[in-house]
Amino acid sequence: MLDNNNKNLYHYYYKFSIINISDITELHYNFIKSTNIINYDNQSNEIIVISNENAIKKVLIDRLPSNFSDLNIVFGLFLHENGFNIKLVKSFKNNNKKNNIHYSNILKWVDGKEYLLDTKIGLMFNCFNPLEITNNNNNNNNNNNNNNNNNNNNNNNNNNNNNNNKLFHNRIRKINSNTFSYDEIINNKNNTFMTIYHFSNRRVKINNKIFSKL
Repeated sequence: MLDNNNKNLYHYYYKFSIINISDITELHYNFIKSTNIINYDNQSNEIIVISNENAIKKVLIDRLPSNFSDLNIVFGLFLHENGFNIKLVKSFKNNNKKNNIHYSNILKWVDGKEYLLDTKIGLMFNCFNPLEITNNNNNNNNNNNNNNNNNNNNNNNNNNNNNNNKLFHNRIRKINSNTFSYDEIINNKNNTFMTIYHFSNRRVKINNKIFSKL
């Protein structure tokens, strides 16, 4: 469990009530804002060996710069500790299952819908929004789960991107029964989506455990 010092880091969350899926966006945003993130793509060519304990120590205790997988693990553990149905899953850049491994979260909401939660995705397009996972092969997430706050955020993002003559969109696409892809698009003549990574909806265990306790 978190000691008192580490609980102070999450004083905000202990007072926070989650009623709608859009509340996860605010929680995710404030979690990232309170951490020290490494601003690079951690889906490198090296195989990353991680554990729940190492991620907790790195992110919460030592407050070290942390990669996206570490942040996703800790955020998933926090949601799990607070009673949410969350599972850690693997994703693979360019569908390469030997390396380039990245860890993401899938949240099952009270209505049975599943959402991808990932600090890394959509870095150019509101990465804090949960992205709904459906069986539709062409699922655009712009945006099924938006509320007014998210619309305002997206409008701000769109305005900024329009200044750069670019408009970013994202989607989740089903590949087969267990595999999905996360895609992004830059508004150009062809409006072509580019796959950022593939991910499985199968639960991952770390240290032979689904989740350890915070």
